[in-house]
Amino acid sequence: MKLAAGRIEAFLRRPDPAVRGVLLYGPDRGLVRERADGLARLILGEPADPFRLCELSMAVLKDDPVRLADELASLSFTGGTRVVRLRDAGDAAAGPVGLALETAPRTEAMLIAEAGDLAKRSPLRCLFEGAGNAVAIPCYADDEASLQRLAATMLTDVGLSLTPDASACLAASLGGDRAMSRGEIEKLILYMRSGASRSVGLEDVLACIGDSREASLDDVVMAAHGGDVAGLDRALDLAYASGTHPVGILRAAARHLQRLHLAAALVAAGKSQAEAMAALRPPVFYKLQDAFRAQLRIWPTARLAQALSLVTQAELDCKATGAPAEALCARVLWQIAVAARRSA
Repeated sequence: MKLAAGRIEAFLRRPDPAVRGVLLYGPDRGLVRERADGLARLILGEPADPFRLCELSMAVLKDDPVRLADELASLSFTGGTRVVRLRDAGDAAAGPVGLALETAPRTEAMLIAEAGDLAKRSPLRCLFEGAGNAVAIPCYADDEASLQRLAATMLTDVGLSLTPDASACLAASLGGDRAMSRGEIEKLILYMRSGASRSVGLEDVLACIGDSREASLDDVVMAAHGGDVAGLDRALDLAYASGTHPVGILRAAARHLQRLHLAAALVAAGKSQAEAMAALRPPVFYKLQDAFRAQLRIWPTARLAQALSLVTQAELDCKATGAPAEALCARVLWQIAVAARRSA
């Protein structure tokens, strides 16, 4: 079956006893791994009993297709539910998984399959979505709200709090991969432990979070909305090479358009450009202020709304159509860059 987004967290906290197989898939491989680890810990406890855990790869299934069904049917040496983890699962696993799920109702084992981004018609994804004793759980890049919740939870656990400005800036600097986001937040925690303050402010976030990733996304966003087509090509290549997912890039573009739209509205209400930019939260980084000011001049509010609609649709297409996400992302950003160049 396919879980609705609102039921995912509840299921991961308390899985349905009738479910014998879980497919975790999507572009955020860090979130896939985090959810798989959490589900395995929930079933096995800590420390995990090694006699109740079996890890398999696609290479093993290629040589021995019935191995998965055999492992799922095996009893635990020490008692309790076993966990069988299938790493880097692909559509070639659909046959062995189907056989294993037929065997699963007679066992106490749980199959946890981890996969990358799967198309809507993927045989493996369709198998889990159509099975009565299995679920498919998508793992997409975090949005700003979920990143703020993640950061607040991690910081609260160690006795730290976030100011509103710091929370907004931190969420805007993260995304794309859950594991990378956790790593950046852990770096912030270490930074705060070197001082006496228990409140994380905007200056603390700016001092230590995601310089290379933030610069990479800034390069993409500023090139696109400034009409620099050649610069956009270079920035996109670097962003993809660094592992940034197209959905993360599109969300950065959407945030930038929203900030431009808000600043343009403030200018229309009588504020100067400098006042409007200073009113944004977080404020425009000083190195980007000249470029941001130039973009305010070439992007009227009506066209900002149109561009935001294009970016939003591109993100939906990345998730739903099965078309190459890199191509969809590049196409919409090129459209924006060409439009900005003509206006300039």
